[in-house]
Amino acid sequence: MSHVEPYALTMSEVAQSGRSCVLIDDSGTPGQIAGSKYLDPNRKTWVAVLISHLQIREVCDQFPGALDKLTTLTRATEFHFMEAYRGSGQFKSVAFKVRLALFEFMRNIFVHYMFPVIVQTFDPHDLSEIRGRAKLPEKIGPFVISSPSDAALFFLLIQVKKYLEQHPRDFATPSFVVLDEGFRPADRSIKIPTWDEVFHNSSIYTTRSKSFLLIQLADYAAFCVGRTQWLLTKEKLSRSDKAFLPMIADIRLNTVNLTERNVNFRDWQLHDYGRMIERDRQRKGLSPKHKQDTQSPTTD
Repeated sequence: MSHVEPYALTMSEVAQSGRSCVLIDDSGTPGQIAGSKYLDPNRKTWVAVLISHLQIREVCDQFPGALDKLTTLTRATEFHFMEAYRGSGQFKSVAFKVRLALFEFMRNIFVHYMFPVIVQTFDPHDLSEIRGRAKLPEKIGPFVISSPSDAALFFLLIQVKKYLEQHPRDFATPSFVVLDEGFRPADRSIKIPTWDEVFHNSSIYTTRSKSFLLIQLADYAAFCVGRTQWLLTKEKLSRSDKAFLPMIADIRLNTVNLTERNVNFRDWQLHDYGRMIERDRQRKGLSPKHKQDTQSPTTD
């Protein structure tokens, strides 16, 4: 049985549906060695941004105008936040202050709408531990559960489904669940059997950020999550890093499944990240990854 069918979902279809929408993108730096052993180069993070049925039409109407302003200011055609941060790609010749202002602009959007954000990460160690406990099969529908990427996406969708079910007044279902291309090519409908009451057509839809502009909201959230982890484990900060640091404390992502931490960067040490992760694993009932990192991290 094929789980994937051609389908080109459009923003107008979602806006006119009167239903909520979930936007999903991935995060992380695959293959790159971080400053902490806790950031496995083979880990995978997926981030979901939830837009209520009361917000979706307004957001769909307003976002093209924001993109037009971006093009006027920078000649860029999309909010690619990794490129904007690095000053690469379409943002190579864009002034640093302008690039920084783009992050402030997007931050204001997230503060205004307070979209719930759900995050799921798996690395090979975590996945092996969870599969051992739950005795998960090799494959569930279109997801290869032995893959950290597929497993993280599958578990993210479970959390999204649960959140939508728990908040029916805020999120009219079945909701459109839209995924940036990569897991599958763009313009596909991927069936998840028996989820039809919560996910429109019991499916997730893949698309391109150029055609389904709202995916760029998920790109921003995913970038902020990934960059925050990276900066907490980086020994030497770049100019962009230092400029971004003040925003970390004030990003205001409405993350519903991440514990908020107050970090004092003046006293922060690289090993504090490991201690913070071990405390979080302990709260979740997971075994320690590295027993030497079990003391309390430096926080305010």
